Amino acid sequence: MFAILGAAGKVGGSTIVALRHAGAPVRAVVRERSKAAHLVALGCEIAVADLQDAAALARAIGSVSAVQVICPVAGQADDAPAEMRRSIEAIGDAWMLPGRPRSWRSPTTARS
Repeated sequence: MFAILGAAGKVGGSTIVALRHAGAPVRAVVRERSKAAHLVALGCEIAVADLQDAAALARAIGSVSAVQVICPVAGQADDAPAEMRRSIEAIGDAWMLPGRPRSWRSPTTARS
């Protein structure tokens, strides 16, 4: 099972289409369930989570083997770097909760 954070966006949506066409199971993680109808039509399981809510993210990524992370920052954010940092920390915290595998593969280490 693949979990796609940012599933309602362009990059997440493109990934989902490719995975579903390949027959892979996908859990689409969205901030608002109202944006998930087209993902359900593609055959995705839906999870709702805010990127800064580690507990909700832990439920959303529980039992998956891979997570694609897209961290958009709201255009009206007062402190975009701080908002991005909070999202990244919450995602990391969710991944490291008990029951999750302890491996992490970043794009930089994947190339080496």
